[in-house]
Amino acid sequence: MNRILLASIVGTVAVVALGSIITVVAMAATAEPQSTTAHLSTASSSNGTPSATPATPATPSATPATPVTAASPKKVLTIGDSIMKGYGLAPTDAWPELISATNGWELTSLACDGAGFLAPGSPDECGNTLVDVSRSAAALHPDLIIIEGSSNDFGQSNSQLLSATVTALTMLRSEFPNAEIIGLSTVWSDTEPPAQLAAINSQVQQAVTAVGGRYLDIGQPFAAHPELLQGDDVHPTVTGQVVLAAAIQTAITAG
Repeated sequence: MNRILLASIVGTVAVVALGSIITVVAMAATAEPQSTTAHLSTASSSNGTPSATPATPATPSATPATPVTAASPKKVLTIGDSIMKGYGLAPTDAWPELISATNGWELTSLACDGAGFLAPGSPDECGNTLVDVSRSAAALHPDLIIIEGSSNDFGQSNSQLLSATVTALTMLRSEFPNAEIIGLSTVWSDTEPPAQLAAINSQVQQAVTAVGGRYLDIGQPFAAHPELLQGDDVHPTVTGQVVLAAAIQTAITAG
C-alpha cells in the first residue's frame, strides 16, 4: 500500500473517532439529572389498586413544641359531721380524702364533730351547725359541693329541721350559682336506723333538688357489719371509711 493511501485511511478513522467522542459528550450534557434519593416502588394491593407510597419522615422542627397544660383539678367542698371528718382516724383516712385522691380533686373539707343542720357541733372547728358551715364557705370557690344529712339531728323538730336544711342549701346555691351540688343520705351504724332517718333524708332530698342539685341515696354500707365500726359503734374504722368511700364513689359515678 502506498504512503498516500495509508495516510488517507488513518485520517478517515481519526475523523470518525473524534465525531463519536463529541456525540457522547453532547448526550451526557443534555441528559436529565438523576436524583440520589431512593424511591420505594408503589406496591399493588390484592384488588389491583396501588397502595399509598409511604410518606418521607418530616424533618424535626427547630422550634420546640408548646407543652400542653393539664386542666386544673376540680375544687371540691364537703360539708358534714364527724363521720365525714374521719373521727378517731388520720385526716387522710376519711372518705372525702379517699375519693378526692381517686378522682384527682382539690379538696376542702368543712366537716365538724357533732354538727347537724340544727344540732350544735364544735364551734372551734368550722361552725356551730351545718348552716354556719355553709355560711363560712363563702370565701371558697368550689366546682362541686357535697353535703350530707347527719344523725346528730335525731330528736330535732322535723319542721324546723327542714327549714334549716333548705336555708343551708339556698345559701350554698346563692353563693355558688355555677357549682354542682350533691346531697347525700345519712349514714347510720350496723343496727336498724331510727325512723327519723327517713325524714332527714327526705329533707335533704327536697332541699338539694330545689336548688338544682342531685340527691344520692348511698344506702347503709355498715348494716350488719359491726366490724367496720370503731368501739363506739358509730364511727367507721379505716376499713369502714374505705367501704363508705366506695359506696359514695359508686353513687356519684352512677348518678
